[in-house]
Amino acid sequence: CMALARIYMTGYHVPKDPKEARKWFMAADDGGFIPATHNVGLMFQSGYGGEKNIVKAVTYFDRAGKAGFGPSQYALGEVYYNGAEGVPQDKTRAGAWLLLAAKSGVPDALYAVGRMYDLGEGGATADLPKALIYYKEAAIKGQIDAQTTLATYLYTGEGGAPKDLDTARKLFQAAAEQGEPEAMFNLAVMLFNGEGGPKDRGMAFVWFRLAAASGLDKAADAA
Repeated sequence: CMALARIYMTGYHVPKDPKEARKWFMAADDGGFIPATHNVGLMFQSGYGGEKNIVKAVTYFDRAGKAGFGPSQYALGEVYYNGAEGVPQDKTRAGAWLLLAAKSGVPDALYAVGRMYDLGEGGATADLPKALIYYKEAAIKGQIDAQTTLATYLYTGEGGAPKDLDTARKLFQAAAEQGEPEAMFNLAVMLFNGEGGPKDRGMAFVWFRLAAASGLDKAADAA
């Protein structure tokens, strides 16, 4: 069933057919295949291949999340954190699901839990050292928001975070190479000033221009 669902979703040797894809994902879900349960939830969330219904999406995510499927745990956390039609915002409930997803190793969930501890949301008490631990785990997995946030703390030392210009520059570089405008700008500043590594004003201007081209207004003046 999953193979057929993917064939119709991608259009592999057949015309793309979202309705057929949804039908076969639902068949795989009926067979107890949890990744298919998650995909059906995504389809109800987005309206892909049929009805858009967030409440039904949550039902599928909940079933997969309770079975330990990290992406569904994260999806539930996001829905409850933001609220949606038929689903009231509940940041405490969101926090519980995001913590489970983080334990499952979902990079976006690790970042989200870091923000919970950073801001004191979702039932978490504000705790910057704990937030930095989650940011670091997410950053190692390539989560660009975590890379940028952790780098900013290491660059500024804000809130008593340990200053580490070398690591900050590496993290800004990693996020910048994935297209994150703030990281591009901050990397350019560090290159221009020779912070955390050699001074390279030529590359600094390259990153300033890239940040400006990405729509970051403050980079336009520097470029």
